[in-house]
Amino acid sequence: MLFDVDSKNFSWGPGEDNDGEDFVILSSDHDLRDHYDFLVFTDSKGMTLLQEDVRNTWTYMFAQDRIKTGYSVLLITRPKIITVFFTLVNFVRNNGVKFTYLVTNLGFVDHTPKKREFLDDIVQQLPEQFPQSELSLKELGTYTLSSGENQLLCSFNYSNISELIGDEIRRAFKFCVLIGIIEFNNTIKISRSRPDCFYDQLNAANEFIFNISKNSASLIFFQYLRAPLYDPEKVSYDAVHFTSFGHKQLFENIKTLLGNYSI
Repeated sequence: MLFDVDSKNFSWGPGEDNDGEDFVILSSDHDLRDHYDFLVFTDSKGMTLLQEDVRNTWTYMFAQDRIKTGYSVLLITRPKIITVFFTLVNFVRNNGVKFTYLVTNLGFVDHTPKKREFLDDIVQQLPEQFPQSELSLKELGTYTLSSGENQLLCSFNYSNISELIGDEIRRAFKFCVLIGIIEFNNTIKISRSRPDCFYDQLNAANEFIFNISKNSASLIFFQYLRAPLYDPEKVSYDAVHFTSFGHKQLFENIKTLLGNYSI
């Protein structure tokens, strides 16, 4: 069973807080523990499912499965409007709760094309002792909005910051699963069109996640669903969030991965 946790129990650090329905904190225990076996920390892809029960999301299924096998779990989805790896680092630094294992899908929002104001939020979240000089602006081109306005879209190059993130989470967790991004292309049939640079940035996100993981055997870069193996529309309804099929496949693949490591 999973229990709701009051967000006031935690310090979330800088950046705009999310008060939407996709900000969820669930615990395997009614009272907050000072140590959990698993932290599941995700952006909106963790518990978003179009017009379906959130119990069919990979995060919920994973948490329930871990509880059944005797593990304790804290599940957190999208605490910030812009939930990125900096959000996770600040959460781990600012709160006294300890964890053994981490499962996270972060890295996507870090790289998606954004207006400058959203990049400012990422800069605000930059953890102490992470050099801002390592963040360099990357202009991705203009995109014509439905209003007809042309909007400049940007992202960041993170340089050596990926190594700093890797060091932080390696120290905080015994074993980490860093979930890779499905690299869709612009042929996917979705109702909301996305700029071509959006699809280019999916590859940049995966390179970033891989770079975080590459210097430690305890950080596993896990690209669980490669788009050619499935019809893209079967996995995602908008090139971002998963269908129930996508959620189920992710849950089953993570469960198998952890079984291979006897976790």
